[in-house]
Amino acid sequence: MHCARIACTCTLVVVVFATGVLSAQQPTFQAPPQPGTAPQAVLPAGVSELDLLRARLDAQERELQQLRQMIQQGRIHPTGAASSLADEPKVKRTDTHNEKFSVKAGGRIQYDTTFGTDRNLAGTAIGRDFVNGQEFRRARFILSGKGYGIFSYKAEIDFADPGTLLLTDMYMQMETPIGHLRLGHFKHPMSLEHLESSKNFMLLERSAASDTIPIRALGLLLGDTWADERGTWAVATFADPLLQTPGARDGDVDNTDAQNQSFAARITYLLWYDEPSEGRYLMHVGAGFRFVDANGRSVRFRARPEVHDTYRFLGVTTGPASSYQQYVLEWAANFGSLHIQSDWYLTQIDNAQDSFLYGGYVQASYFLTGEHRPYDRKEAAFVRVKPHENFWWVNSLPGCRFGTGAWALSFRWSYLDMNDAGLTPAGGTSGTAGVMHNYTAGVVWYWTPYMRLLFNWVHSDLRDSALGTTADADMFVTRLQLNW
Repeated sequence: MHCARIACTCTLVVVVFATGVLSAQQPTFQAPPQPGTAPQAVLPAGVSELDLLRARLDAQERELQQLRQMIQQGRIHPTGAASSLADEPKVKRTDTHNEKFSVKAGGRIQYDTTFGTDRNLAGTAIGRDFVNGQEFRRARFILSGKGYGIFSYKAEIDFADPGTLLLTDMYMQMETPIGHLRLGHFKHPMSLEHLESSKNFMLLERSAASDTIPIRALGLLLGDTWADERGTWAVATFADPLLQTPGARDGDVDNTDAQNQSFAARITYLLWYDEPSEGRYLMHVGAGFRFVDANGRSVRFRARPEVHDTYRFLGVTTGPASSYQQYVLEWAANFGSLHIQSDWYLTQIDNAQDSFLYGGYVQASYFLTGEHRPYDRKEAAFVRVKPHENFWWVNSLPGCRFGTGAWALSFRWSYLDMNDAGLTPAGGTSGTAGVMHNYTAGVVWYWTPYMRLLFNWVHSDLRDSALGTTADADMFVTRLQLNW
């Protein structure tokens, strides 16, 4: 019995000692206070309330970080419970099984009036003087839409020529894991000014040098963005006619002429892009390549002096050619309201003389009212300008009130050389072999984002290599544009 008492005493000492140790490590609190009294906690020696709050805050921050990691890994959802590590990440999906195609209608009307004078055009291979005129430069109706999550389409017809329907864009597109796949009639992926819509031009027409490349053809294209939308790439194959239609607009080609396969590719990159201002400051570079299998046929190249309602000043045929290659370099920059861009073209023809065509342009625009040219990073092209203030007019006493709209000034110098061995002048209104310089100054008045009034003065210098003569012309063109 004496031994049992000793064992009980030892056990009691151990329990008391353990209780004391635990009390030194953890704070103890009093029993819940009686109503009307404030709770009082008993803190361990050397531990303040601030230390305790900091420890709790650190623990909460660790828990929050763990929750964030679990959400990113798909193990837990903000409005649901955590899943096991074996569960697949849950991805939000949209059921497109019963979805229908959307339909969006649009259009474009451009009405041009042209006045001009010339000196000695009749003394060149063109053989006639400049003629004034008016025309609907473009009158287009557009249907476009999307459907079933990955499909889209566009159908665009031009009614500008009386009694003629001209096919412009007509294609179907599908989004794939490696890019968008497009099939139909659409633009070649070549040059900055080619891929810019005419409704967004700072001058009335593209440069004369761009006429060496037909804008659209039947083909198949695969393209996408890269480097987090800082760049784009595209590759395409086309069935290209070798002769342009005499009455074609925008350099479109005649699908009834002999067709040969061609290949085209383009790559672009933004050297810098100011995100906060959405591209008010940027620099774009790009390059394009095109190969055409001529299969022993003759190829014709022609160019106007950057006014549509006139003759082609330059025009040549190559004679039998096995193929030809075309190269384009692009550069453009926004410096606030100042915009500068340039494309340079080289065509190498595999004919009897290995002939070359080359040319390019430099263009600058400045917005007097502070706007800038927006840039579409998915298309690598400049798009619609939205005025800070629309043009409007209200009569009121004691005078009238009005909004200014947006105003911009533009200037371009362009150069095209179609004077090389192995090139034969087309003759007449199809143009002659030679060299052409064009100087274009313009004013754009934006009434709204969808209505504009443009005025261009174009001075063209022509050197006719076939006859050894020179000529020049001054042309004044106005355009009223509406698009929706």
